[in-house]
Amino acid sequence: MSATSPTAGEASEKVVVLLIARERCQGHARCSVVAPGLIELDESGFARVVGDGCCASEADQRRAARAAASCPEAAITLEDGTP
Repeated sequence: MSATSPTAGEASEKVVVLLIARERCQGHARCSVVAPGLIELDESGFARVVGDGCCASEADQRRAARAAASCPEAAITLEDGTP
């Protein structure tokens, strides 16, 4: 069985990495509202990733995807970080 196709009741081993293009961020802060704990605002009000940006749980991956979708500047991207 592959790690990317778990069966029912089995946890996914997929990892998503959350990235923010700081030069594109305009400080709308929508992302920090929908993904607290994953994204925070710096002292100037611009978004930055908390920690290394790795989202292993499905809940964190959903929140990261919502944050990316909420960014009017398209400054947030998600990359496959599955080992």
